[in-house]
Amino acid sequence: MLEDILSEAGYEIFTAEDGQKTTDALEKENFDLVILDLLMPHKSGFEILEWIKDQPKKPLVLVLTGIFRSQNEIERLKKLGAKGYIYKSAPVEEILYRVNGVLFPIQNDTRKYPRVPVNIGVEFQINSKWHQAYTSTLGAGGLFIRTINPPETGTPIAVKFRLPDLGKTVEVDGMVVWSNDYKPDSKKTSLPGMGVRFDKIEKEDHREINRYIKEKLDKDFTW
Repeated sequence: MLEDILSEAGYEIFTAEDGQKTTDALEKENFDLVILDLLMPHKSGFEILEWIKDQPKKPLVLVLTGIFRSQNEIERLKKLGAKGYIYKSAPVEEILYRVNGVLFPIQNDTRKYPRVPVNIGVEFQINSKWHQAYTSTLGAGGLFIRTINPPETGTPIAVKFRLPDLGKTVEVDGMVVWSNDYKPDSKKTSLPGMGVRFDKIEKEDHREINRYIKEKLDKDFTW
């Protein structure tokens, strides 16, 4: 799955089935980024990070994990040079967000409003009818809503959602600025849903979203 997603996004991918083949490949070739499983045959991810630490050329490393991360493990991985985690259950947009952010950090500031991956429930209203869905990314200027039946670009829309640590519901009026219909044969990176621009939002809610995103970028961009 990772190979398909990153190849579709334009990256050249090499895969190694175990820890020994990973270090063999790293000795022969130069790689920009290694996505490293911690649990592998022959050599663990921790052993490979120790090995990379002693090499003259050090690729960037994101750790792949399917288990809950502990603070002790995070501190150990940071000391070994890893840049962050990718969960095996992460949605496509979060995988690309983290890979792109590590490889091209300057691009994080190219938007007027930076966006972060966030999976929260959202309600949206079109033509007086309310629907329920989930977000994938959120910014102070808009969000992406995952839905298999998105409306056409240019459709006015009302949106309600609650930030994880905010005690009130945020209500905004906006516009659908792009949409992707669901297609069974579409690429894994072509997610069904719609991008929504915020056109009318209370100043307090705008400040709260900005605060939430800044804290998420500061504390959890990679970790």
